[in-house]
Amino acid sequence: MMRTSSRPACLLAWLGLFAASTAGAHTAPAWSQLEFVASKFFMTGRAEVELRRLPVAEVAPALLATPEGRPVQPGSEVLELVYRASGFGRESLTTLWADPVSGATLQRTELDSGSRQRWRSYRFTDIGAYHYTRWPATDAEKPLPPDRWTERSQGLRAYSASAVGQAVTEPTMLLWLAAAGDYQHAGDRGEVLAFSRKRVNRVTLEVTGRRALRVDFEERSPSGNRQRKGNVDAIVMRIRGQPIDATGDDDDDFELLGLRGDLELLIDPATRAPLQLSGNVKIAGQVTARLRRARIH
Repeated sequence: MMRTSSRPACLLAWLGLFAASTAGAHTAPAWSQLEFVASKFFMTGRAEVELRRLPVAEVAPALLATPEGRPVQPGSEVLELVYRASGFGRESLTTLWADPVSGATLQRTELDSGSRQRWRSYRFTDIGAYHYTRWPATDAEKPLPPDRWTERSQGLRAYSASAVGQAVTEPTMLLWLAAAGDYQHAGDRGEVLAFSRKRVNRVTLEVTGRRALRVDFEERSPSGNRQRKGNVDAIVMRIRGQPIDATGDDDDDFELLGLRGDLELLIDPATRAPLQLSGNVKIAGQVTARLRRARIH
């Protein structure tokens, strides 16, 4: 019989990961760093994801104030996710801070340094994500650090009424949510709210079954490094995001690690490491990002 597990979006709650007494919670994922590679035609993209937990005292001074809304406040610890991406016309470094209990994103800061130079930080509040943006006003400013760029803007990306006051996460955090949740059997599913492309998306994560997947990646751990080769009976998950206030245009596509549309994520049941992610890239069509390196606790 198919087992179904449904979770309300307002909880996110990392699916009970940090509360040992929560029924149905899964053991914490064993990984802290991932590196993916995706190739299509003559193009190659790379993405690195690194996770760590920080004391709030280390993060609090860098949390931005906002003129609108009540900023989401951290607890005693903050989960930090650093995401580096290159290829397919993109070069970016993104730092996310989230509350490890509620799952709500506190702040997201991104620096684009490819063909388009831009620094942008979103401070998440109860009514929307407030942004501060900078970019070079002239060619002479391009070599300068972002804090010296003089073209600037700021403003609130207001949430739809149904998202106001709820915990809202950010797409890259879904890698952690998918790994940390009790997603094991076909039909297991969850729902979260994620801020992506200037709007809030209602995102569903659902296990569709298992699949034999051939892997070839380096696994690093305190006991040494090894090359993982062979078949894994991977957990197959479907990730679908739909803007709450969908307009119907192509720009409504949900995006994770540069991939858009309906996504497929395969997870190693032993370490809970994401093994591959498939989706669409506008200039390349269907693309699959495969794990090439993982750091295991």
